[in-house]
Amino acid sequence: AVVSTQSGITAGGVRLKLPLKSDEDIQQHLQWYRKYCKLKAAKRDALVEWKQQRDKKIKLPDVGNVEDDAKKLKELDEKRRTYMEKEREQRMAQLNAYRVQKELQRVLQEEAALQKKLDDAEKEQRRKEYHHHQKERVKNYQAQKQALAEEKKAKTTETSTTGKVSRSQILHLHKRNMAVLEQKQAAKHNKLIQEFTKQQKLEELKSSVEVRVKRDPKRLFQKTQGQIHREADNSHRCNTFVGSRHMPHRATPAWRKGL
Repeated sequence: AVVSTQSGITAGGVRLKLPLKSDEDIQQHLQWYRKYCKLKAAKRDALVEWKQQRDKKIKLPDVGNVEDDAKKLKELDEKRRTYMEKEREQRMAQLNAYRVQKELQRVLQEEAALQKKLDDAEKEQRRKEYHHHQKERVKNYQAQKQALAEEKKAKTTETSTTGKVSRSQILHLHKRNMAVLEQKQAAKHNKLIQEFTKQQKLEELKSSVEVRVKRDPKRLFQKTQGQIHREADNSHRCNTFVGSRHMPHRATPAWRKGL
């Protein structure tokens, strides 16, 4: 669609001059150009107003000497031209800076959009790789499961087709188990025989020793011959009491101190 603007430029005309630009870029350019026209008109109005204010402030000299007045007017015109030139240069510098800033902003926006597209593409690639990896894992799991099922089926078929061999193996295992059981029973029987023989020897030893002592509970409270002998030896000694501090004793070893 052709969009007319206040400046007389249309989107169709811009599209003819910039065929490689998209509609969004053309609309942005039109918006920028509208703003530029408004700023240019404002600049023109401000310049007219400034000239009016300047003319009010400048006082023209009285008509006297024609040559002096012409020289003064020439000097004033030269100053005015110099001032206008400087102001025009400042305005152009500001406008160029604004254009550079806008162009830099546009480039940054394009870079951000491109980076976003790259990030989205990278995420999509990672997602595809993850799904591909998961599919491979599922395929491997199914293949392993099928292989195990086929192996189990083959073993079952082999067992059913070779029944005689399986029965012979069962008989062999039964014989082996019976032999192991007989060995355990023989070891247990030998252990019982050894214990019986040991007990029998102890009984024989007890029977060979004859004890001819009468049981007398009073003997528990009688003095032994050794005690009687010690009392007879101590009868002629003096009964002196020695305190525990004065009793001779050996010194406590260093390794027992503090225990």
